[in-house]
Amino acid sequence: MRKLCVSFSILFLLLGASFNAAAETAKIKHLVSVYGDADGKKLQSPEGVACREDYFLVADTGNSRIIRYSYKNATLTPEGQYPLENAYPLVIHVNSKGEIYYLDGKERRIAVLSAAGEPRGFMKFEGLPEAEALVLRNFRIDSQDNIYLLDIFSQRVVSVTAAGKFIKSIPFPANHGFFSDLAMDQRGKVFLLDSINAMIYTQNEQGDGFSPLSKNMKEYMNFPTGMVIDRSGQLFLTDQFGSGLVLIGRDGSFQGRKIAMGWIDSLLFYPSQLCINNSDEIFIADRGNSRVQVFGLAEK
Repeated sequence: MRKLCVSFSILFLLLGASFNAAAETAKIKHLVSVYGDADGKKLQSPEGVACREDYFLVADTGNSRIIRYSYKNATLTPEGQYPLENAYPLVIHVNSKGEIYYLDGKERRIAVLSAAGEPRGFMKFEGLPEAEALVLRNFRIDSQDNIYLLDIFSQRVVSVTAAGKFIKSIPFPANHGFFSDLAMDQRGKVFLLDSINAMIYTQNEQGDGFSPLSKNMKEYMNFPTGMVIDRSGQLFLTDQFGSGLVLIGRDGSFQGRKIAMGWIDSLLFYPSQLCINNSDEIFIADRGNSRVQVFGLAEK
């Protein structure tokens, strides 16, 4: 297995030589990695990470728990952990009140914890059309604490209030592949990530549909699954099968590929969710290496 992974690593390093056609707009610097909790128990295949200015949360998927770390000036300290009963946390987000939402991969439902980590059960929805057919792949929380659901069965993005009251449903675009993630820019516009076609879609001006922002970018990435947008509007994608970080401009253009496949600090293996804080620091759930890594972002 190790030999096979090394072969893939060499392959993507060779492919990287063809990515120089686009200008790279930012430098990425490794700051710190975390492998375990305060008691020395190691992370196991963490899928999710959510960051705020002075702390971040890790969905420690293999250990069925959420861990909180304080964070300042590239120094992190484990603050506590929240065990989850028979759960498989895949994606994690925090609202403006510090309440924790995570997508349970076993139930395919969103569970809620208080800011102190106390369980509050699964989200319930009011007035949601075809709620019984809801199959979630991902979700996102906006600045007003409204929640956007990526429903891959009914092929739609559904928005609900924090209390679960239905707001709006937007259908997926025609001829899409498989949507793995969604994100919002500073104005609240929704973006979709098509992993199969390596394409970005953006909400149209009317707000009732999606249009392509980028072309098919399979020549630059293998299977992107995580997406986040910084304050300038630049998009960052985790290329899960390609084990790297891809930068996309506000106009949908390829802006460069960062970080290679590997096992030492500063390299990635099968990354999943990522987040970015107000200090332009990127937190990546490095699932294959059972750790979370933090990178600094600086303009050239």
